[in-house]
Amino acid sequence: DTVEVVVPVAGRPFYLGALSSPALIGVGAIVGLNISSVVLLGGLANWWVAIPLTELNLAPEGDPLAQVWSLWSQQTRFLGVGAMCVGGVVAIYRVRGALVEALQIGRAALRLPGASDSAGQRSSPENRDDLPALGLASGILICVLSVFILLGMLTENWWASLLLTVVVLFLGFLFSAVAAYMAGLVGSSNNPVSGITIATVLLTAALVFVLGVQLTGEDSVGGPAAALLVGSIVCTAAAIGGDNMQDLKAGQLLGARPRHQQILQLFGVLAAAVVLPFVLDLLRQAYGFGESNGEQPLALRAPQATLMASVAQGVFGAELPWHQVIYGALLAVLVVLGDSFLEQRSSRFRLPVLAFAVGIYLPLSLSVPMALGGALASCQVRDDAAPPGGLLLAAGLITGEALMGIFVALIVSQGGAALFHWGRPASSALSLLVLAVTLFALRRYRFLRLDRTAKEP
Repeated sequence: DTVEVVVPVAGRPFYLGALSSPALIGVGAIVGLNISSVVLLGGLANWWVAIPLTELNLAPEGDPLAQVWSLWSQQTRFLGVGAMCVGGVVAIYRVRGALVEALQIGRAALRLPGASDSAGQRSSPENRDDLPALGLASGILICVLSVFILLGMLTENWWASLLLTVVVLFLGFLFSAVAAYMAGLVGSSNNPVSGITIATVLLTAALVFVLGVQLTGEDSVGGPAAALLVGSIVCTAAAIGGDNMQDLKAGQLLGARPRHQQILQLFGVLAAAVVLPFVLDLLRQAYGFGESNGEQPLALRAPQATLMASVAQGVFGAELPWHQVIYGALLAVLVVLGDSFLEQRSSRFRLPVLAFAVGIYLPLSLSVPMALGGALASCQVRDDAAPPGGLLLAAGLITGEALMGIFVALIVSQGGAALFHWGRPASSALSLLVLAVTLFALRRYRFLRLDRTAKEP
């Protein structure tokens, strides 16, 4: 799957690698050249600057790849934590006005005191065909009680569970509003869900750590688990918020009734909640998650989830490399300043800090095919001779690889792993062949960009 090598230059290790993934090429094609190239830039800042500059003596008898991956796992990927925190703060600051407006509309919908007249007009039944606000509030109450019980069972401290439930409610509302606004205004590729989750895990872990004596024993995993559970709930809320906003935005353009859309969105959330646990458990049984070892040689790296777990464990174990977090935050500040300069110059190329932060903590092998897909999509923008459908094909590549991955995992979990182990040369050759066919197929289609190619009717 991955073609990778470590090249020593002046005694420093430089990593070269790419994952032969049609899905990542599709992701890069959808988000476009600007974002995918910034993700690659963040990866190069980590793998070609931070890792070579970090003290690492490559043992002649050791595997250089394993040593570089270990350094990334234990040290330099935490640069992304600091960058993510800065990116999350910047994202919230930029939508501060929309958050205040959303609060006013919510108050008016629930007929709470303090709502402005304009907000009341926009949320009135004459202007909005939504589900009853009282019914939605009842649903929220049921969810909050469920979270409270779940956290109480996990922490075995109901006062701590009450406090964490308040954290979930506050951060869930705040961050889902940010994510929905960004996704609805710019697109799902600008949903700052990674920065939101990192900030939530850090804040919750710090809060739980203060209550650590009463909440968890010295050797208990209850503290990190509680922080991760809160982070996962807020992360899911933010992701669903962005997805639902895109649905409602498309529905408004097409003339759909919000009430009907909202009902089906609720069914969609329930369907995902029922199906996804079984899929994740299937992947765990077939491969495992995290670092590869003797027990799980084919473990899925899951870089985002592993990073969140490392952050939560690091706060409680005092093992978090805070110097890397601080360096990452300073680097993100420079990126924000650079993006502000480009904005003032009205440059078409921008430096979104969250995309840069994602590139820092992702393996470079994932960023390369994304950049390749973005470059390919950029070449198609003004190619009117090609048939349309590039974006749809790219979306199909993502869905197809996900479904195929589940199908393969089902076979592997039933003892059929030998069917897919053909040895490195044959597997690499087949992967590269599939990659070449994917690029050829995408080359034939035009990627429609409304902001560049659409014309007034």
